Amino acid sequence: MKATATKHDYLPSEANITATGKGGMAVSDDEIPAEFFMAMASGNPVKKNLNLQYGIPLEDEGTASLKLYDPSGRLVRTLLSENKTAGYYDFSWEPDLPTGLYFLRMSVIDKALTEKIILR
Repeated sequence: MKATATKHDYLPSEANITATGKGGMAVSDDEIPAEFFMAMASGNPVKKNLNLQYGIPLEDEGTASLKLYDPSGRLVRTLLSENKTAGYYDFSWEPDLPTGLYFLRMSVIDKALTEKIILR
């Protein structure tokens, strides 16, 4: 499994990223996100690489985790679990799992976002 998460210094608007946080609210274009968000940058279904951007605001700094679950709710793999400072991040993963439906769950502190993805 190859997965990487890197902090970047460009704003979502510069990379044509439409990011929404919890409740569908747009994320600010400041250097630090106003709200925790996760946005898919690659297509869904995922054919080769899963690419996403996420943002962590100051109040949510700490351990960030990104986990993949099957439809029955069983944990398939932990893709990311590390301490993160406030800012915008890129995440890339080359799936090595069978084709199918999965749920990608990103969490920080007491907040979580879940996306349904299909691996092909």
